[in-house]
Amino acid sequence: MNKKTYKRVTVKSLQEMKLNGEKISMLTSYDYTTANIVDKSGIDVILVGDSASNIMAGHETTLPITLDQMIYHASSVIRAVERALVDGVDFYGMALDWSKCFDRVPQEITFKL
Repeated sequence: MNKKTYKRVTVKSLQEMKLNGEKISMLTSYDYTTANIVDKSGIDVILVGDSASNIMAGHETTLPITLDQMIYHASSVIRAVERALVDGVDFYGMALDWSKCFDRVPQEITFKL
């Protein structure tokens, strides 16, 4: 099957890809430079997960990362990306109190059109 090229990957385009049996690619990135390279390579989704705690900060678990650190990493990735969908929701700390998290997350992270 030929993979359709999307100008900007959205939730809707991911649904279309799934319905059409197309493969969906996803990689993790935590910084501007890597996200830019990943985006230009045609990856569909870039994940900014709490594994940044291990990979970028050297912690043994994902638990020590703070919301401010996650916002920093997610906003760096978002600034670099032109095509891929950025998934920055994978953060253990958000499960503790969603209302506090959404009050503190900048608009640029929650919606980039």
